[in-house]
Amino acid sequence: MNLRFDSLFVLLLLQASRPASALSPVTFSSVATRIAEQVMTRTRTVVQAPPDLLKSGGLAEACRELHRHNGQECPTAKMVAGLELPYDFPQGTYYRNGPGRFNADDGTSVIHPFDGDGLVTSLRITGKNNEECRKKNAFWTSRFVHTPGYLKDIESGKMTGRGVFGSMKSGGWFNNVMDIEPKHVANTNVIRWGDHLWALWEGGRPFLLDPETLETVDVEYSANNRIQGTFAAHPRKDPSSSHYFNFGVDDLDPAAGRTKIHYYELDDGEVVSTPTAFTLPGAAMMHDHLVTDNYLLMVWTSAEFNGLEGLKGLLGLGSFVAAIDITPKTEVLLIPKDILHSSDDVIDATTDPRIKRIPVPYQFNYHLGNGYEKDGKIIFDAIETTDEEFDFCYGSVTDKKPVWEIMDFDEMEPFAFAQYTIDVENEQYVDKQIITDCGSIEFPVVPTEMSGKEHQYIYTVASHDPHAETSGTPGTICKWDLENDEMEHFSFRPEEMVGEPAFVPKIGGEDEDSGYLIVLVNNGMTLTTDVVVLDVEGPGSLSRGPIARSRLPSYVPGAGLHGRFVRAGKTS
Repeated sequence: MNLRFDSLFVLLLLQASRPASALSPVTFSSVATRIAEQVMTRTRTVVQAPPDLLKSGGLAEACRELHRHNGQECPTAKMVAGLELPYDFPQGTYYRNGPGRFNADDGTSVIHPFDGDGLVTSLRITGKNNEECRKKNAFWTSRFVHTPGYLKDIESGKMTGRGVFGSMKSGGWFNNVMDIEPKHVANTNVIRWGDHLWALWEGGRPFLLDPETLETVDVEYSANNRIQGTFAAHPRKDPSSSHYFNFGVDDLDPAAGRTKIHYYELDDGEVVSTPTAFTLPGAAMMHDHLVTDNYLLMVWTSAEFNGLEGLKGLLGLGSFVAAIDITPKTEVLLIPKDILHSSDDVIDATTDPRIKRIPVPYQFNYHLGNGYEKDGKIIFDAIETTDEEFDFCYGSVTDKKPVWEIMDFDEMEPFAFAQYTIDVENEQYVDKQIITDCGSIEFPVVPTEMSGKEHQYIYTVASHDPHAETSGTPGTICKWDLENDEMEHFSFRPEEMVGEPAFVPKIGGEDEDSGYLIVLVNNGMTLTTDVVVLDVEGPGSLSRGPIARSRLPSYVPGAGLHGRFVRAGKTS
């Protein structure tokens, strides 16, 4: 049983507020007036009463509505009307994955978005790239990943599998007792390798999709039996080659008190060496990692298996993830990349002298931004929290209500965005700079080609007000200039939620920020989804707002999880 989980969808439920610089002042009455107008003019509007306005400007009811309704498939590519893109926007495809199905036909609902079935979307951009021809065509496709659990749910009309975060099968308590195999939901990330699109979920192996039609073509792909177990949702590009690295957290053994982690090196989707396994004590909780010139970097927060919570999960009275107790101890692990080419089958990461273990101030890390080596040190970005209870899901299991219905958005503490410096030679923690601890920063993004290299800019999602001291609904895109300690942003309307943006390099662009961000924006009042493009090159570009925005042919729920833009003719 694998107890790993993707953590950021929590942000969908945790962020709030909005900046006055990006939008005109909003009052409750003005919001209610706009929503009333939408009720009269949009047939898809589902909320007919003024929703609750959060302290910082987001609409809690809009967030709830985005999780009460399943997403829509668009299996046949449809043209997106009115999307005019500049000539230096390249041809290619924007892929994204995220939970998209929360309700079975019999009315049974998941209680946490992470347990929703994966809905993969693609936006394919075609057309000439010259100044005389600015018009490009965009084609939209969306499909659910056809996992065995999804197909069984569709055929039966019921919820036939349990979720890692406490979602139960249809049929009541008795039907869930002793079922310890969580449903594979394939809902976290996508990456294009070779002739296939890989749909990733860190609780199992990848599913392979057709990159054009998004049809599922292979289930639980093992890469000729080289993927030993699970395959995490954050492959990272090597800074000095075309290779990628990824890992899988496997074999949590409560009796032995250890966890095994497999590391993989891949070239265009092919595992290039025999996977190396590392063991760590306790229940290792790792979701993301980084790759630098010489090292694989993991942030390890120690954890233990909670027998009582594990028993409750076994009996259908609790969630699997609740069986892991975080202990307030964090270390940075630096694993030499060449160790993957050694003859070792299994390496004890706590005793092997080749692996550096560097204690840092306690935090739990959800996502990492980027990391690089400079002057004998490693500098890396982290999105972190000190919450060691993970109670964003436990209450739902007890109340048997979805987390989005019971969460108090205004009371959630925002995540912190920090940059760490590690002295590699002396194996010492140097310092931590808090970039911000406001606005619930999440989804850190750098251009793929900057992976493992020194970067000046990083792009994130934030609350509607990125300066708010509380959380709420995610509604802002930020550009951080780490060299000059500056930030600019653009915020969307209070009823709109945004997910992780993807960086699209401009044709002929020479600077690190020569590019666009592409992102999906969901409206919780109308249950519609727009694609938005933002220029981020140069100071002030992002704050001027979208350069292109169009309604998509089908609705995508929530705010999604991870994705990427792939240039035409390229993979990964």
